[in-house]
Amino acid sequence: MLSSIVRTSGRIIVRPLSTSTIKFQKPVEPAAVPETPNAAPEESINVQAQSWNDVYAEVFLGTKSHEDEVVYKPSSIKEEEPPAEINPSLGRRFQHGQTYNPFHFSMDRLHMERSQRRIAEIEDPFERCGMNPRNLYMMPEVLSKFISETGQILPRSKTGCSAKNQKLLSNAIKTARAIGVLSSVHRHHRFMPQRNF
Repeated sequence: MLSSIVRTSGRIIVRPLSTSTIKFQKPVEPAAVPETPNAAPEESINVQAQSWNDVYAEVFLGTKSHEDEVVYKPSSIKEEEPPAEINPSLGRRFQHGQTYNPFHFSMDRLHMERSQRRIAEIEDPFERCGMNPRNLYMMPEVLSKFISETGQILPRSKTGCSAKNQKLLSNAIKTARAIGVLSSVHRHHRFMPQRNF
């Protein structure tokens, strides 16, 4: 079966050549031999039992070979669907010689990188002020802005800190709790709801 290979933007399409034509002529019928009673039976058998090759050899004598008869028109082959477009944000770039595993191509990895990029776009409050969060362990009012109402340390997505400063901040909060200046179940009393009697 004859086929054509078309390369379009990274995809290889193999299709049968529907536009190719091979011209065959009808086989020539063997001439009818008049039956004569005097003819030998062997001669009539030889004429009727003519081989397939002999019949088609007579037909193709004087014609071109099959390869010359094939007509290929690439302009007549049309693409039914457009080539697949891949979003550049889904692609991965690797350095020469760098190893990778299937996790690098998963959607979980993509979401993880996007969340890291989103966090990096938020400016770190300690970088902006030029402060080291480790030195804030004696300031429970400042540390209370980075914990919830129930005393849990807020995540990086809420604090806007870098990974390094978030670790230093959590160490400062734990130190403040250990020395007794900050409660482990609520914020500083200044941030507690007030009752008016």
